[in-house]
Order: sequence, then structure tokens, then C-alpha cells
Amino acid sequence: MILELRATSFWTYALSRVTFGLTRAAMPVANGVLCDIFSSADERSQAISKNGAAVGIGFLIGAATGGTLVGYGYHVPTLVCMIAQIANIAVIILLWRETGSPSSATSKQDQPSFFQTLSTVATNTGTSSVFGVHVALILATAGVQHAYLEYTRVQLDMSPGLRSGFLLSIGILSAAVQSNLNKSVSVFGGRHRAMVIGCFINALINLVAPLSSAAVFITVSLLSTFVGFLPIITLSILSKLSPQNVQGSIMGLNESLLNIGTVVGPLFCSFTASIDHKIPFFTAALLLFILMYKVQNMTEFNQAEEKDAKVKKSE
Repeated sequence: MILELRATSFWTYALSRVTFGLTRAAMPVANGVLCDIFSSADERSQAISKNGAAVGIGFLIGAATGGTLVGYGYHVPTLVCMIAQIANIAVIILLWRETGSPSSATSKQDQPSFFQTLSTVATNTGTSSVFGVHVALILATAGVQHAYLEYTRVQLDMSPGLRSGFLLSIGILSAAVQSNLNKSVSVFGGRHRAMVIGCFINALINLVAPLSSAAVFITVSLLSTFVGFLPIITLSILSKLSPQNVQGSIMGLNESLLNIGTVVGPLFCSFTASIDHKIPFFTAALLLFILMYKVQNMTEFNQAEEKDAKVKKSE
């Protein structure tokens, strides 16, 4: 961040963002800690969903806060972020306690590498379909998120203050839904039905959003947060259906996929929106309709539910 504060050219700034991106490797560690703390699959998926909600609301509030602070100077948001990071380091040094134990930890020789994990979940008959759906959801979400932000700026000509309030509202609603994943899913009658209905609702929202007035656009955008838990469901299913020694690596793989999405999504959105601003929305809608059909015929969700039931019985 010091490099970012001192940046005087595009390439210096780009280098500062690369070094910042390298620190995102801490996210899989946080999810790995949750896997150590919570033994049952239900508790683990709920903890991961709350962590995802915290990250999501942090990202959205951060964007809203940055948009406000940049009015005082382009370096002010970076300076505030650097102070927050220093405070975060202090908390880790003072309060961090190792969660793994030598007796329960997997030996380094048994820990799968990134590519071994990727190969396992992509080729294993029990996880390959869920993994494909998970990747497709990440790509659909990454592309359309950037499209929503660009639409508010270019097509609706929202002021920075309105955009900040819009992002803040989405962040609060997303956190509320994702932090209570089990309750949110139970409304739809289980994870399988929640995935099918969620894909359908999100697809409809993406069809309607770019054809709407500002008021309708904001309304449907806020409604989309109530079915924004789809990637968390697929991640929890992957975790449940995979061997325990791979679960921590799956969190790292998921983080890598999210990072790829944040690169590919905006690039795709910028390119297609230059042709027609509706294309990113319609592309995401088409992908979600395909996923809805795919998920409807999948059995992996029922297998995960059965595994949960066996764990509860054994307890």
C-alpha cells in the first residue's frame, strides 16, 4: 500500500495492485481455521457462509466508503485502508491462536497441491458436476456485478452518493441473507430446490434489470440479494462430498476461482457492454437458465443432505 500511495505512473500503480493481490492468500487460511473449529458439516458450511457474508459486505461497504473518501483526494482511501491493515496485523499478533493440532493435522506429504485439488474435484464423479456449476456461478456473478455498477454510472447517471447508498444497501441485505444460510435455504425447502429456484429468479432479474427504469432497476437489484447465496451452497456441497484432507485446499481453490472471476468478469463486461449494455445481463441470464436445468437433474445435493443426516444420527 505504501507503493500505491507513492505511485506516479500506471505501471507503478499496477505493480502495487499485484502485490496487494498476493495477500489474498490469507482468505483460504481463514476458511481453513473455520474447518478446524467446526467439526460437523452443517456448522462448517454455516461458518463459511458467514465468513463469505463478512467478506461480501466488507467489499461493498469498502467500495461505498472509498467512493466517499476519494472526494478528499485519491490517496485518502488507500491511507485509510493501510491504517486498517496495520490494526488487523496487530489483532492477529496479539489474539491469534493456532487451531490445528499435531495429532489431527494432515502431514505435509499428504496435503494435496493446488493442481491435485483441482484435478480431484474436477474429475471425481461425486464432485465434478457441482464443481462445474460452482465455476459457472462465479463467472456469471463476476461479470454481472461489474455490469450493475457500470449501468448505475453510465445508463442511470447516478451520483457517487447514490451509488454508495446503493452498494451499502446491497451489502447489508447480502450479509443478512448469507449469515443465516440454513434459514434462507429452508425457506425454499432445501439446498436442491434453493439452487433451482435461485437460478431461475436471478436469471429473470438479469433479464428485467437492463430494460427497467432507475426505480425498478434498484428494486430488482436489491431483490437479487435474497438469492445471492448460490455459490456458497455449491462450495458447502463440495466441502461435504470431498475427503477431509482436501477440504482446506478446496477453500484455496475457491479463492483462486474468485480471483479469476474478478479479472475475467470485468473484461468480458467492458468488451460486451461497448457493443450493447444489455449483453452482460442477458449472457448471465442465459447461463443461469442453463444451470437451472443442469441442477434440476443433479443428485449430489441429495447425497450431501443424506451425509448430513448420518452425521446428526451419529452424534
